[in-house]
Amino acid sequence: MDIQNILAIVFLAVLIIFLYIERKKLETQKILFPIFYFILYKTKLGIKYMDSLAKKWPRAINVLSYLGIIFGFIGMALISFELIRSLVTMFTHPQNAAAVALVLPFETSFKGTIAVPFFYWIISIFLIATVHEFSHGVVARLNKVKINSSGFAFLSVIIPIIPAAFVEPDEKQMSKKSVKTQLGVLAAGPFSNILFALIIFLVITFLMAPLVNSMVVYDGVKIVDITKGASNSNIIYPAELAGMQSGEIINSLDGTQINYVTNFTYLMEGKTAGDTLLISTNINSYNVTLAENPGNSTKGFLGVSAEQSYSPKSGISQNYPWVFPIVMWFSGLFTWLFILNLGIGLFNLVPLGPIDGGRMVSVILTKWFGKKTGGRLWGIISFIFLAVLVALFLMAFLK
Repeated sequence: MDIQNILAIVFLAVLIIFLYIERKKLETQKILFPIFYFILYKTKLGIKYMDSLAKKWPRAINVLSYLGIIFGFIGMALISFELIRSLVTMFTHPQNAAAVALVLPFETSFKGTIAVPFFYWIISIFLIATVHEFSHGVVARLNKVKINSSGFAFLSVIIPIIPAAFVEPDEKQMSKKSVKTQLGVLAAGPFSNILFALIIFLVITFLMAPLVNSMVVYDGVKIVDITKGASNSNIIYPAELAGMQSGEIINSLDGTQINYVTNFTYLMEGKTAGDTLLISTNINSYNVTLAENPGNSTKGFLGVSAEQSYSPKSGISQNYPWVFPIVMWFSGLFTWLFILNLGIGLFNLVPLGPIDGGRMVSVILTKWFGKKTGGRLWGIISFIFLAVLVALFLMAFLK
C-alpha cells in the first residue's frame, strides 16, 4: 500500500472520529438513506467576508449573477442531455456508454471509482467547495438574504467519504425574493466552479504547459494497464497474448517512431481487426494481430491503456534536480483542479432534488404551475434523474 492510500485511510478515519465526537451538532439530509446521504456541520464561517465582498463589488457581482443564470440553464441542458444519451447508449451499445463514478483519494477494485492522488484530491475538494459555497453566500448577501449558517458537508456512501462545504440562506427570505434573485443565488455556485475551471485552463495553457514542455523530453507511450477479457469468457486480447507488460514504453509502431500519445493514436486509428503490427518498446519487440474493437467493430483493438511517457532534459536533471518534480507536481494539481471544477460544476446543475440544478428547476416550476403542481412535477423530474444516475453508477459493475 503506497503513501497516498495510507494518507487517505488516515484522513477518512479522522473524519469519522470527528463526526462521531460532534454528532450532536450534525444534521442529516437523506437521499437514499442509509446508502446515499449528506451530513451537515453548521458554523458561521466566512459570513462576514461574504457581506464585505457583496458591499464592495455590487455591480460586478450582479452582472455575474445574471450570467450565472444563463450559463446555469445551458449547463443544465448539456448535462441532462449527456446523462439521457448515456442511459440510451447503455441499452443500445453498452460497451460505449459512460458510467457515473465516485472520485476518491485511493485506488479500489470497484470500477465505479476514479482514483485521485490524496493531496491533489484534498486540495481540490477544499478549493472547489470554498469557491462554490462562498459564491452562493455573496450573491445571497448582495440581495439582502440572510445567511443562517455556513459550514462543512460530507457526502456519505454508507460512511462519510467526500468532504464539501455549504452555505444556508434563510429559506423564508429566499422564497419572498424574485425568481431572478433565487436563481442567481442558486446558480452562483456551479457558475463559479465553471469560471474557476476556465481560469485554471488558461493557467495550464499559457503557463504550465510551456513550462513543462521546456523541461521534458517526450519519449514514447507508457503502457499503464493491459486489458483482460471478461472473467466469464475465453477472450485474450492481443497485448496480453503477445506478453506485453505494464510499464513498458512503446517507441515504435511498424517502424515509425512514436514520441507522443497523439502519434500512437493517429497510427492506430486506421487499423482494423486482423491487421498485424510490429510494436517495439524499451524492453522488447512484439508481433501482434489486432482483435475486433468491442466498442466499434470497424476498428482494431490492441488491449492497452496508455499515457504519455517523458523524462527531464539532461540540463534540468543535472543542474536543478529539485525543480522538475515541483513543476510536475503543480502541473498535476492544476490538471485535476480543472477536471474536478468542471465536473463538479456541471454535476451540480443536474435537475435533481436538493442540489443547485434541482432547486433552480423547482423555482421555475413553482412560478409557472404553483406550489402544489410545481412541487409534484419537480419530484417527478428529480426521481427520473436520480434513477438515471443510479443506473449509470451501477453500470460500472458491468464495464
